Amino acid sequence: MITRGHYIGEIVDELSSISEQVKLRNKLGMTDLTVIVENFFRDLLNATLGAQLENLNKSRSNEPGLDLGDEKIGLGIQVTSTASSDKVNKTLEK
Repeated sequence: MITRGHYIGEIVDELSSISEQVKLRNKLGMTDLTVIVENFFRDLLNATLGAQLENLNKSRSNEPGLDLGDEKIGLGIQVTSTASSDKVNKTLEK
């Protein structure tokens, strides 16, 4: 019998794999996966939070500060593979 923990483990493993792929591709200047991942998380968060997040980069490439936003509920999300305090502070400044 497959347990809930097994499914959660698979999800965590796959998300970690995506994260590493994004980091490596970005270092090589290949940002195609970054765009796909932003839309993946938009859809995932909309389904789980009941939000109506939009990709803020759709009309302007690399929108400063936030990548996803739901103006109706006042929610903004930065999708990034960089987990440094410098990245967080730069995002907050914008």
